[in-house]
Amino acid sequence: MNEIYNATGILNTILMLCMIIGGYIAIKSGKHQQTGTIQSQAIDALQAELESLQRRIEVLEKENTQLEHLIETIKEAISHKGIEITINGEMVTISDSTGNSSTVRKTSRKPQRSED
Repeated sequence: MNEIYNATGILNTILMLCMIIGGYIAIKSGKHQQTGTIQSQAIDALQAELESLQRRIEVLEKENTQLEHLIETIKEAISHKGIEITINGEMVTISDSTGNSSTVRKTSRKPQRSED
């Protein structure tokens, strides 16, 4: 009879150890799955932000091209009136048909942020 109680106690201990080990493995597995889910969400968010920034760059490049074209158009129109404008970096030189010229350094302004 005593042997049955000992065998039951040993079996109970083994069963308890198995439950503890199984619980540990289940918790560890759950943490790995949760980490994977968080990483996937972070990657998705970063990809969405990257796509947004790429679209913004495309818009700004088109706007820059339009502004460059506008500057060239203005320079050409003023040139027909006998005034030449030369832009070299931050220096702008304006010359007229009489030979007078003046050079102005562009002043830096804080760019205004447009709200889209």
